[in-house]
Amino acid sequence: MTGRRLRVFLVDDHEIVRMGLRSFLERGDGMQVVGEARSAEQAVEMLAAADADVVVLDHRLPGMDGHELCREMAERRLPGRVIMLSAYLDDDAVQGAFLYGARGYVIKDIDGVELRRAIRAVADGGSYLDSKLAGRIMGWAARRDRARLDSLRPKEVEILQHLTAGKTNRDIAKIVGVSRDRVASRLVVIFQKLGVKSRAEAVAVAIRQGLVRVMTEMDTPRAAGQ
Repeated sequence: MTGRRLRVFLVDDHEIVRMGLRSFLERGDGMQVVGEARSAEQAVEMLAAADADVVVLDHRLPGMDGHELCREMAERRLPGRVIMLSAYLDDDAVQGAFLYGARGYVIKDIDGVELRRAIRAVADGGSYLDSKLAGRIMGWAARRDRARLDSLRPKEVEILQHLTAGKTNRDIAKIVGVSRDRVASRLVVIFQKLGVKSRAEAVAVAIRQGLVRVMTEMDTPRAAGQ
């Protein structure tokens, strides 16, 4: 994005918020506010002509909300990567924003320097999450992993444990007493249930949920007499 100022479009139903954002963003070099809208519907009409790099979008709007506008932008292929701006630390809102295509999510009390950093990161093709939400994301990931692991059958958990311990399909087949083809087909099912696409990703889920510790205990030879 070098060589010209970043083009930013603002969507918020409060004029004073838009005025404050415009004043701050245009105070320094490198950013230009190319348009403003007080509603999602108005934004849809204006965004194509504005040709914005980044759209700073209020989550809660009258009529069509921020999530719906993200979806509408994607369907119409309107220009601009979205940063959702919200007054709320709302888990569903954050997850929904990224699900519908937002590239960033920040809270309205964000520091000005961090907001500029977020806009630049998203304009450059990355993503940005307000620092106050980082711990929540870790919690969501842990709960998601736990729910996915709980969906596995006991034999699938056993296979995953052996996989996490570095066993090959041949090794696992010998240990659990099935064919290698059967192990391979079970792994396909395990990957689907865990929402992963590779052995490495499956192992990562297992590590986060402590299956490495379980497997280590299973593999550790017991001392004589124990």
